[in-house]
Amino acid sequence: MKPSFCLLTATLLLSGLALPARAQWQTYTTANSGLHSNVVREVTTDENGHLWVATQAAVQRFDGTTWTTYTQAHGLDYGTIKCVAARGGVVWVGHDRGLSRFDGAAWTNFTNAADLPVGLFGPTDRSITDVVIGPDGTVWLAGSRGLGRYDGSTWRKYNRSNSGLQEEAITALALDEGLNTLWIGTNCNSAQGGVYALNLTASSWRYFNMAGRNCVHGLAVSTAGTVFVGTCNASGLTTIDAGTGTRGAVTSSGCVTLDGVAADPTDPDRAWVVAEQMGASPTPYGLLAYDGRRGTFVEQHVPSSTGLPSHNVSSVSAQRVGSGQRVWVGTTDRGLAVYQAVVSSSRRPADAPALALSPNPATETVEVAAAPPGARLAVYDNAGRLVYAAPVAAAPVRLDVRSWPAGLYHLRLSSAQGTRTGRLLKH
Repeated sequence: MKPSFCLLTATLLLSGLALPARAQWQTYTTANSGLHSNVVREVTTDENGHLWVATQAAVQRFDGTTWTTYTQAHGLDYGTIKCVAARGGVVWVGHDRGLSRFDGAAWTNFTNAADLPVGLFGPTDRSITDVVIGPDGTVWLAGSRGLGRYDGSTWRKYNRSNSGLQEEAITALALDEGLNTLWIGTNCNSAQGGVYALNLTASSWRYFNMAGRNCVHGLAVSTAGTVFVGTCNASGLTTIDAGTGTRGAVTSSGCVTLDGVAADPTDPDRAWVVAEQMGASPTPYGLLAYDGRRGTFVEQHVPSSTGLPSHNVSSVSAQRVGSGQRVWVGTTDRGLAVYQAVVSSSRRPADAPALALSPNPATETVEVAAAPPGARLAVYDNAGRLVYAAPVAAAPVRLDVRSWPAGLYHLRLSSAQGTRTGRLLKH
């Protein structure tokens, strides 16, 4: 059978939030597709455009036509699956017995509690709640006793005894590859809960107390360096500038789910959020589109007025497809849904051309071309420290870098036309 399909037109939804025209929904369930279970824990996409789905008792790959299913019968060891990540042809799965890796041919299971950041809830606690994969294949994992790292041969654990991490129950991870920084969201078991940032180059830590919103459930980083933070207690979405650490205002919502935030691949100022309904509260819930330029949610999708099949949302992932995007939403009772939308021309492109720097590498001065007056230029070293920030008076901008230590620097130019970035190598 084919997935159920719903064509929607422009509609005014709850709280004045609009649904764009030409929006399409499809729903995949066990009844109309190869989906293994209608209980979807997490959904993500890889660099080849394939969808990976973690259900309660299986991991599946969907290429748009064919479902490929992996269970215990294929060597995947688990009780209940929690999360999935895929990159470079390798799939990592977190579950309540530890961690499993699929290399395209066979599964390898890692269940030794001594290697894993687990154990808060007793000797049988081996649950891995989130996983991210770095560009070099290093895997980072979240557990109840801190942060774990595995590079293919060596395990390392980060906790309050050996790092800047002071709340060990980790719930969410996101990697900012531009600044080589791992963003870490924690539970609110202590006053030290909130968001931590680990600069992987400098091995330095930053901490962000979210002021009463320290139950962090979702993290995502845009190409412009905006960190989107979804919380459950005093629920809502807020932002952090990855370079400066500046925090944005909080936009209230229902309880953001674990893995409940995804950066919009078509616009670095926007994010997708899935949030649970909080009783009779009027706060937005369902699938929400957040616009950072306006500082508010601009779309709301709920079952009563859109093709979202259930209130019981669990996770979200977004991928760019041609001139539009697909937003995948997992639910815990009605399977998997995908929302397809045409990108508005008012959105800022996520793939704006990089800043032109000359010379690069540089030893004395460097020119930053196409810097419009009124823009603001900021430069960070590879540890994420701000080394230069000023409004642009005239173009091109000439930077005197003679006193800067040798190394890699990250430039970010912000203007009314959007944000452009670049990298400078100082010799």
